[in-house]
Amino acid sequence: MKIIGNFSQTYQGKDNWTPGNDGKDRSFLVESMLRDKNQVKIRNLLDYHTYTFHNLNREKSIELAQKIKKQIPKTVFFQYNNMYFIDTIRVHFEHLKSKGITDVLWIQDDEFFVGNYDQFLILFDFYKKNKDVLHVNLFNSFPEAADPKQFEQFKIKLTNDLWVYNLNCNDWSVDNKMALDHSACIFNLDYFLEKVYTIEFFSKKISDLYRLEGATHESAKTSNMQRYACNKNFFRSFNIVGMIPSTWDAERGKQKLEELLANQ
Repeated sequence: MKIIGNFSQTYQGKDNWTPGNDGKDRSFLVESMLRDKNQVKIRNLLDYHTYTFHNLNREKSIELAQKIKKQIPKTVFFQYNNMYFIDTIRVHFEHLKSKGITDVLWIQDDEFFVGNYDQFLILFDFYKKNKDVLHVNLFNSFPEAADPKQFEQFKIKLTNDLWVYNLNCNDWSVDNKMALDHSACIFNLDYFLEKVYTIEFFSKKISDLYRLEGATHESAKTSNMQRYACNKNFFRSFNIVGMIPSTWDAERGKQKLEELLANQ
């Protein structure tokens, strides 16, 4: 039986610039997540829901935790200070394993639910009931630059308009696209630690987010880990915070996010 926990984190970076860290206040992302009604419902489905704060001052962490607790009452909170992001992942995964968690729903603080909730429930149920399904992508409906027809033999129909493809990471890296990144997904924890975030990977102590995501891509490409695709997209990032060039049009991103939340 799959026992599903999660990894979600927000942070306050240092004042000085480092790759992947602009030091901006990300509190509004947590507050926006709590307005994302479908995402809140999804988080409440989990067997063990956590939220982590990285290098955030204690007062702000408590303030945000209280807001989260009102809508996701069973949330357990963690504060990780004075360590790299990759180390927060390692420590948190160790904690999840100690609690008997077998699978992890990964959602970044700037990712919001844009899909059909009922379809997500069907996919979530499919994932829970199939022990051989070890990783499902939830961000981007299908590998960029790939032709779905070439993967027709790997198609698994869930309903008349919802299906998945049993793919591996190298199927995603067509035309030098990312084999795996940090976008929303659900995965078996032991499998992920065996194939991507290995003991050797953690020992590298990668200090910045861009290098970490690149190393994640390389590790997944080498192992060619399973990475199911779906014909529907469930999460999206609006590129409001972070580093240029990903935030060239942050104001437009804010507008799009507000439209999404206002229409729920």
